Amino acid sequence: MQRSVRGSTDRLIVRNPSWPTDARPFRVFALPVLPAVYLVALRFERSDVGTAFAIGHVSHLLADIPPAALLTADGSALTFLFWPLLEPPAYESVDGISAGFMQYSMGWYEWAQLGLALGALIVWYRDGMPRVGYV
Repeated sequence: MQRSVRGSTDRLIVRNPSWPTDARPFRVFALPVLPAVYLVALRFERSDVGTAFAIGHVSHLLADIPPAALLTADGSALTFLFWPLLEPPAYESVDGISAGFMQYSMGWYEWAQLGLALGALIVWYRDGMPRVGYV
C-alpha cells in the first residue's frame, strides 16, 4: 500500500510506509560500518572499492534529505532517516500505485534530478557504455 503526504509546497508526495523494509533508515546506522568496509577492501588490496563504497554510501544518504528540509531548515522532515529511534512522519492513504502516480506532480527539484540522470546517461552512452558486458 502506498501512502502520501502533502509537502510544504502542498504537492502530494507518495511514499511506501513499510518502514521495517525501507532501507533509508539503515544507511544512517551503517555509517560506523564504513571504516570496517574500507579495512576489508584494504585487506584485499582494493582500496578503490572501499573508497567508492564510502562515497556512494554518504552521498546517497545526503541525497535522501528532502529539499524542503534544507530550504526551511526544518529538521522534523528528517525523522524518517532515524527510524526506529524517532517516529516516522504520518502519511495519508492513497488508493494504490496508479492513483498515487496520477496525483504526483514534479517540482523544480524532481526536474533537476531527471535532467541530471538524463545527462549522465548521455555521457555514459557517448563514452561507449562501459561495463555493459558485466551485466
